[in-house]
Amino acid sequence: MHINVHFGMGIIIASLTNYFIRLNIFTFSFIVLCGFISDFDIIFKKHAKDHNHRMLITHSIYISLIIILIGIFLNEIWVVMGGIAYFWHIVVDLIDWGTNFFYNKKMFGLRLLLSPEERIDLSHIINDKTPNRQFFFVQRYYSSKLMIFLEIIIGISMFIALFVFAINYWYFLFGYIFFFIFHLSEYIGLKNRKIGKKTRIPLIKH
Repeated sequence: MHINVHFGMGIIIASLTNYFIRLNIFTFSFIVLCGFISDFDIIFKKHAKDHNHRMLITHSIYISLIIILIGIFLNEIWVVMGGIAYFWHIVVDLIDWGTNFFYNKKMFGLRLLLSPEERIDLSHIINDKTPNRQFFFVQRYYSSKLMIFLEIIIGISMFIALFVFAINYWYFLFGYIFFFIFHLSEYIGLKNRKIGKKTRIPLIKH
């Protein structure tokens, strides 16, 4: 899923936590950060198999378990909730493209944006060094009604949770808006290029 979705989920978890225990700006930010920080492992994608950042350990279950265990050891609920936010990031990523969930060099998950054939062999896209590779993932994502539906549901849930349980941190909405515009601009930019007009990508309907 896109970063704005994970950011929104982080806000939901942080807001609900704030309802039960009063969070300060640091602890609230920590939970939100844990919700999306793993996507910045894209910086290290050159070290991953097929340059797929979801093959890195940061997109496995283990980092979230470590954070949760640290929170339990320190008896700090907000740290535990940060680990849970991180965990849900990995779980949600199982829906679209999948992740190296168990860090065993195998992609795991529903992988609903891929056809059965593509789940077996995606080398024709992975090995493509042209903008076709990026356009494939962006176009497939925004062409999925399921992905759009999930974005809407999480966005609405985030808005409600934030303004009902954590109104003091309303300005975190700007982070969500920033990432939403970033991904939407990426899609529009690619679509308007010649690559977007000439390349036909089979769609997966849900």
